[in-house]
Amino acid sequence: MSVYGEPNSLEWTSDTEGIRWALDNEKCSSNQQPDISRALVGTLTGAKGKLVCNGQLLEILLVFRTGGGPIYWVTLRTDITHAAKDEAVFNDFAASFKLIRWQ
Repeated sequence: MSVYGEPNSLEWTSDTEGIRWALDNEKCSSNQQPDISRALVGTLTGAKGKLVCNGQLLEILLVFRTGGGPIYWVTLRTDITHAAKDEAVFNDFAASFKLIRWQ
């Protein structure tokens, strides 16, 4: 699992657009279409993308800070055999996300 904030350097107009870009750039031999939906990250509403490929689960959350500033990515990569337990931890972590006042 990884979490990081960065500027919106590709100037995505929506979190869904950013998720779609991230999942489209994954190297996957499967023809499975990614699952993209709305999701809460702490108190912020963002987008969630999920892709299962070659026995691996990739789950990504992307949320934009209200009023501009950094965008936040939360990413889970795990083996499909551990997915249920790992997703539970991932979702609990995302629910506990707190913004620190931006100066």
